[in-house]
Amino acid sequence: MKKHGIVRKKNQIRANILPQVFCTFMLVIWLYPLCKIIQLSFKSGGWGNYHKVLFEADTFSVVNGYMSDIANFWVYLGNSLTVTFIDMVVVLSIASLAAFAFSKMDFKGKEFLYMLTLVGMMMPAAGFIVPYFITSKNMGLLNTKFCLIGPHVAAAIPMTMMLLRNSMDEISDEMIEASVIDGCSRRKVFTRMMLPLSKPAFATSLIFAFMGSWNDYLLPLVMINRAEEMTLTLLPQKYTAFAGVSNMGTIFASLVLISIPIFVMYLFAQKYMVAGMTAGTIK
Repeated sequence: MKKHGIVRKKNQIRANILPQVFCTFMLVIWLYPLCKIIQLSFKSGGWGNYHKVLFEADTFSVVNGYMSDIANFWVYLGNSLTVTFIDMVVVLSIASLAAFAFSKMDFKGKEFLYMLTLVGMMMPAAGFIVPYFITSKNMGLLNTKFCLIGPHVAAAIPMTMMLLRNSMDEISDEMIEASVIDGCSRRKVFTRMMLPLSKPAFATSLIFAFMGSWNDYLLPLVMINRAEEMTLTLLPQKYTAFAGVSNMGTIFASLVLISIPIFVMYLFAQKYMVAGMTAGTIK
């Protein structure tokens, strides 16, 4: 019995150590690029690189005979905040209503329409750039920050709707029926019961919608040519000259500044992420 106890104790120690070693290894892999970016942001200028990005942007810069426009950091930031805020409001409004309908309402073809909507998760965004471009041009939105909203919303809705529906599926139908019997309308059921009880999934969806909009680089690069309408992800390329001469420290300083809102958003919503991602997995 004593021998079996020792073996069992060793197995428990091994079972505890291996996950810790694995998590530590993954943490190093994740932290190394982050530390490297921060280190390079101080190259050839130190804190002056951040000061240059934040407060010393010029309207035009001439390098080796080439003229390139360098937009103000705060202009780019304002554009990104505007686009991201509108994206999050529209995505969460549409996806939450759709999730409620697919989860708690019965109508013909419900599951078929739900699966058809999820097909959007399989579509690469790059494959739709040409239709996006033509549509934005026909609508007169090309070269404005507002031409990014439609594609961002369309790309984010399937994932957001799936997370919210899985969370709402866990809410008891008996609770809803009791509320309706007590005189609660569908609107009040949605706003006062479904949304508060789906808060973890809602917070997770908020993070994904924010990241998808904030980190988008390809779409603004193709759709916007006017510097005053560009988003923050296009800022680093403005510090690279046409002739190949670049200020590496300034480029990485701008990358660090762009990443800060992501960390802030995650810190405020991290406690909801695991619950939101696992909602609906256990019935």
